[in-house]
Amino acid sequence: MIDDMTCDVCGGKLPGALDSIPLSSDAGMWVTCGHCLATAIVMDSGEVLRPPYRPTSDRWCAAVDESCTPEIEHAVVTRALTLCGADIDREGFIGQDYSWSPLRQTACPKCRSVAVEVDERWPAGHRGRGAGNHTSC
Repeated sequence: MIDDMTCDVCGGKLPGALDSIPLSSDAGMWVTCGHCLATAIVMDSGEVLRPPYRPTSDRWCAAVDESCTPEIEHAVVTRALTLCGADIDREGFIGQDYSWSPLRQTACPKCRSVAVEVDERWPAGHRGRGAGNHTSC
């Protein structure tokens, strides 16, 4: 069912480059578009539930790479990767309980660049709460 789906935000193929995560046998699948990084829960019934659009300063969790001097904050995209492709499972990465922001001086420049590119892939009609036919999760 998931193999032939396209992202209703950007038109990219789902699940794209990122993993699909089964939620439970009756709850559907959590998917992420590999192009615009929109996330959704695709229910077994075919219904798509999507968190609303979030600005880049409130979309991803932060992880600090303590092996760098000064410390660099990365945007966490999946359980193990950042926007710039860094593996956060390696030693030196510490997950944070706040959102990553491209506006901080400590923000990873590569994550910042990718965040801008990803944000530009979201059409204006899909921005803001209640845009399009999305249901908040």
